Amino acid sequence: MKKYKKIALLELAELIGQAHEELSINIDANNIEQAMDILAACQESAIHIGNSIEESEGEGLEIIGCIGNYCETLFQVNNSMMMGENQAGSIEILKNYHNSIEAGINAISCKKEIVFLPYKASMWDSMESIWMTAKEDSECECYVMPIPYYDRTEDRRLGEMYYEGDQLPGYVPITKYTDYNLSVCKPDIIYFHNPYDQYNYVTSVHPAFYSSELIKYTNMLVYVPYFIAGAYKNVDDIGTKHIISGVVSSNRVIVQSELMKQIMVSLEMPAKKIAALGSPKIDAVINAMKNPPEVPDEWKEKLSGKKIVLYNTSIGSMLVLETYMERFERFVRQIIYTEGIGLIWRPHPLLEATIKSMRPQYMERFKKLTNDIANSENAVIDKLGSAYAAISYSDGLISDTSSLLRQYMVTGKPVLALNLKSSMREERICLFDHFSCYFLGDGVRIGNFLTMLKKGEDPNKALREEDVRRSVANSDGTCGEKIHKYIMSQLDKADKTCQE
Repeated sequence: MKKYKKIALLELAELIGQAHEELSINIDANNIEQAMDILAACQESAIHIGNSIEESEGEGLEIIGCIGNYCETLFQVNNSMMMGENQAGSIEILKNYHNSIEAGINAISCKKEIVFLPYKASMWDSMESIWMTAKEDSECECYVMPIPYYDRTEDRRLGEMYYEGDQLPGYVPITKYTDYNLSVCKPDIIYFHNPYDQYNYVTSVHPAFYSSELIKYTNMLVYVPYFIAGAYKNVDDIGTKHIISGVVSSNRVIVQSELMKQIMVSLEMPAKKIAALGSPKIDAVINAMKNPPEVPDEWKEKLSGKKIVLYNTSIGSMLVLETYMERFERFVRQIIYTEGIGLIWRPHPLLEATIKSMRPQYMERFKKLTNDIANSENAVIDKLGSAYAAISYSDGLISDTSSLLRQYMVTGKPVLALNLKSSMREERICLFDHFSCYFLGDGVRIGNFLTMLKKGEDPNKALREEDVRRSVANSDGTCGEKIHKYIMSQLDKADKTCQE
């Protein structure tokens, strides 16, 4: 039986108990007509309970027989009351049956309902391995419910609405957000990965799915970051970027390492609210390397036989670098004009929307370069919902600082970081240690990196693999499994009335 139906039946049974008290009062006052109405209402409620249980659990439960006896007793009380007989003993019988009915409802088992609320298909990887474990748990019933989101207009209002439920992998069953009512179903666990609520200047999920709303409908609201945290200037910088609306609202917050947890606790986040269990995004890379996704035919036609560079562009660099577009154009052209090299360009899923909203002066050049890449004979634009086809199909990565860069390090393939340099290891708090990558800031040029790819050279490979292990808990592919087990263990400890 679904939990919300069981709750509704228990509430109805409680009303029957209250009705018994009113029945006694009306019988003592000789209000026979009112007493008969109460008996009729009790019978109607009991029949509804019985029908609901049979529909959910089938026939043969002991409680069904108890409800039948209860209804028979109601009929007898009605008849004897009309004859003016004393009903004191009958009322006690009704109360005993009522206690048995409540006990029978409580004995009905309910699977734990878990709802996953992705909004961007490309960010589903931050939840998928948790879902994969939960859906195999016989104690759980899982719903993947993609939610709509909006672009922000220049004046910060909600603009065009998007829904990406049809872009998730085909093996993921989708529940439409209009078909599952959180306020009615009250799931045991809700996982979400957009913590910004109304404070995001680029996009916004539908306000009905802000964390301040979600917490009303569950005792276990779990925030799982859609990114892997990197290097920060100081502790306050970490607090500004990570202790935000959805994190504060959640019952539990998943972080990638004990260092991350310690820092958040130092910023007055409750320790028992934070679980240092890693990132499902690491699980996703490991799974993709074991079982590479199919790539589009265009990729095979344009890139076959070449050493393939995955060029990833994030939002951060675009917002802080005045020369962003010049650098972007120069690097892309150098890659596509290098013999034996193919390019997969993967823009951040919100890059164009961010340019439109916050750097509109870049828009014309951005569109032209996009068209040039699309029309190149040895370059493609990765428009897939997931980055894992590009990760597994490519031979090396060139990237701004981003979660994808950190994920890519798991593959063991070489990485050129555009806006990092090795000295930052001493200058920053490194929640993820990037510093076994190659750095444009340390003088490794695009051409040097492309030559290294063609020769199959990578002297820093072993160091990168060790950095991953030190930076992220459960980086062996077991993160999703451990998150599920942990959150299930926490359900009984969840406080319905307050945030821990």
